[in-house]
Amino acid sequence: MMRHSSIRPLAALLVFVLGAAATVAISALAQVVPRAAGTAALQAMPFKGPTTLRLRAVTNFQFAAEIISLGTVPAGTNAHIAVEGTGSVFPAQTFTSWRFEFTRVAIDGNSLSGTAPLATLSIETDKKRPDLTSYAIGFAPPQILPPRSPAHRLLDNVTRALIAGVGDPSSQPLGIGSPVFDLTEGLRRYLTKFMPAVEITDPISPLAAEGVAFHQERLGVLGRTRDAFQLRYGPQAVPLNADATMLFDVVTGLPLLTDIRLFGTVSVPSVNGPVDYRVRVFVALPGMGNPAELLQPPPQRMPAAAIPAPGSQAQPPPAPRPAA
Repeated sequence: MMRHSSIRPLAALLVFVLGAAATVAISALAQVVPRAAGTAALQAMPFKGPTTLRLRAVTNFQFAAEIISLGTVPAGTNAHIAVEGTGSVFPAQTFTSWRFEFTRVAIDGNSLSGTAPLATLSIETDKKRPDLTSYAIGFAPPQILPPRSPAHRLLDNVTRALIAGVGDPSSQPLGIGSPVFDLTEGLRRYLTKFMPAVEITDPISPLAAEGVAFHQERLGVLGRTRDAFQLRYGPQAVPLNADATMLFDVVTGLPLLTDIRLFGTVSVPSVNGPVDYRVRVFVALPGMGNPAELLQPPPQRMPAAAIPAPGSQAQPPPAPRPAA
């Protein structure tokens, strides 16, 4: 079944991540440790000249993404989910076309895959009016993907996040501190369309350029932000912290590596206690390795005492425990 509509937000919690994310081949100029992406382990080198990011056509990239909850898990959600698939992007003068095929989903260790895509999502974004987006979604037949199954709900949520979140990185000449990507706009579009009871009252600072780094021998622009922000759920203020890192390929503009952590203490009708979500997305261009190999098994939960107080300044995530 297909559906097609337009998104026209009327105003300006899930973070989208497109990506565009184990050991990898790293250039000698910088060390990238995916298990610690989002921390100081991702080292940047200075820009060596004028650098811009501009989306270019890519006909076949692979992606793998996971969302890990280390805090309170609201009813009806899961501690660890992952998706894998392939994608393409075709920028034109006034719009950009995206296509995603999801080939595998995993929920708390239980996975579903098939020879044909479980879901196919096509998106067309207007470069001058990013709030205006058209899309079409097709799911596998019910005998493969039952409409009310956990896998179907997961794919429905992931496609919604992509519909709201895909966008172009900054096309302006970049230097140290230049804004590279604005997480708030994608989050705002998502909330306006799918969670109108929630609004952003204090936005997340855009990711700022820190320089360039290499990931699997591809040069990328490293962007990062650490910030406290705030949502409002009806009359209830929801203070949270964000720690986000993205590495954009300088040739194609695609995010090769994305690591976003949202955490804080929440008290709303559906959630009461510490929340700590980690979103990791890896994109592999032709010639790169399998991005699914960079995903991790569900980690141990973080003790409640380790969650910073609401509104406190975001801190780097704890270092992962070494594998046994």
